[in-house]
Amino acid sequence: MIPIKNSNNLSILLPNTNKALSLLTNNLTNEDFNFISKGKDLKSVLYSLLKQTQNDNFINNKLLQLIKNNPTLQSIGEVPNNIKDLLSIIKADDKFSNLDKVLNSFLTNLNDSTKLGLKDKFETSGIFLESKLKNDDKIKDILTTDLKAILLNTKNELSNSTTSNQLELSKQIDKLLLQIDYHQLVSHLTDSSSLFIPFSWDLLEKGNIRLKKAQDDKFFCDINLQLKEYGELNLKLTLYDKNKLNIHIYSNHNNFKSLIRDNILNLRSTLIDLHIKPNEIKMFKIKENIQTVTYQEIDDNINLGFEVMG
Repeated sequence: MIPIKNSNNLSILLPNTNKALSLLTNNLTNEDFNFISKGKDLKSVLYSLLKQTQNDNFINNKLLQLIKNNPTLQSIGEVPNNIKDLLSIIKADDKFSNLDKVLNSFLTNLNDSTKLGLKDKFETSGIFLESKLKNDDKIKDILTTDLKAILLNTKNELSNSTTSNQLELSKQIDKLLLQIDYHQLVSHLTDSSSLFIPFSWDLLEKGNIRLKKAQDDKFFCDINLQLKEYGELNLKLTLYDKNKLNIHIYSNHNNFKSLIRDNILNLRSTLIDLHIKPNEIKMFKIKENIQTVTYQEIDDNINLGFEVMG
């Protein structure tokens, strides 16, 4: 490992604390190192990562591609599945009743739409732990509600435990912590908040959400799903002027498109009931590299309604 120059403000991304970054830097080739550093003095790849990538989308995209192709990060699975695996291990052990309670409350069954509580779940997902500890004086409250903090505490307790399933518990906890670290790293590289979806839903194979706020008070949300029946589904949402919403839906499944058409009026009326004005709802075919497509400029003269593109 190349020596790392410490930074108090960015310690969350140091390889000794962020497992995803450690995996990434361990697997980089000399060519990758040279590319990222752009020929400058390579005191550490991390220094280049944190300082240069803030205004260099080309390097960010390169690093994101390296993350995407990392074999270990590809095989870490999905958070809801790993939470269920962990629950199955601890369910018969009273020593982990606190962890059992936290995991069950965090994992949401999508069928119970009245108890989604997404805002609270995202805030306690572990993605924001370090920033909350740095900027909030309610440390005790944070450490008892944040998923990452509780997982880290449980792992420390396991080091002095004699429970028969200690190794399996540690393995599952490490897997969840790696997934949280992965989303923290992606959040930095994309200058946004990358979040895993805490849903227990039979139709969902995997999914993630990315949120970003622009300087002009526009808010962007990417929802990327892999559905068992309908395949890949990507949603791009843009909220502006406080309550105006544009929705772009990307899918190649004809039956899913028919479902959207059949339910478009219900979607619009539900949004209006929530005081959100759906200015634009469009559907597109999924093309290669759709994740890198930028948001189009907002046009206040856009026609209202539903439109299928391509």
